[in-house]
Amino acid sequence: MKSRAVLLTVVAIAASLCLGCSRTQPVANPPSPPAVPQADPIAQPTAEPPQDDSAQDLQQLLARALIPTFDFPDVDGFERGEIHNFEDPKQGYSFPYDSRTPKITATVYVYNRGLSEITDEIAKSKLKDEVDEVEQALPEMVRRGYYTSYTRLGDGERDFGSKKALWRSFEIGHTDGTLASDVYVTATRNCFIKVRCTYAADCGEVCENKITSLIARLGEMVDAKKVAE
Repeated sequence: MKSRAVLLTVVAIAASLCLGCSRTQPVANPPSPPAVPQADPIAQPTAEPPQDDSAQDLQQLLARALIPTFDFPDVDGFERGEIHNFEDPKQGYSFPYDSRTPKITATVYVYNRGLSEITDEIAKSKLKDEVDEVEQALPEMVRRGYYTSYTRLGDGERDFGSKKALWRSFEIGHTDGTLASDVYVTATRNCFIKVRCTYAADCGEVCENKITSLIARLGEMVDAKKVAE
């Protein structure tokens, strides 16, 4: 199942590269000089194998209904985009934040993988799987020539409001330059929240501080339990 999930993730990335994408179906290759690619589909939850039509329809309705639509906050220095609903309801939706100076592309993914309940115990066992899925797609991206290399820089826990998020950071080699990419995953209100932030590796502390402010605002949103009207 994990190998299938990784393959589906890579296929999704390759498809976006071939077809050309909007902000919600982005291209993985950054422009030259070194810049940040738009919302990286590596972080997008992968689809499940097809099921019986009637069972699938019911699961889709339940999955869509159970995922809250958060009232995403304004964040100083970032421009908010539009919500994009994925075709598979279990994949939920994504919401972009972009910073022009310094250049940072951040995408928030909210999804439940079709789970009707995500308790603290389930979250403890599943959060690492969600982060691992991002990393497991990277070797295939290198093999296919989309990236030249990748290195895990660090991992651990980070504050996400009153909750904790698993965090993992990568350095990604690309023909147009070196990128840094950070992934945060937490769980709340029976859904997973995954944030992927990508920026030029030489941006350093300036970008890191700005990302910290974004995560803090998203944490406040989660704590306030604010959803869209």
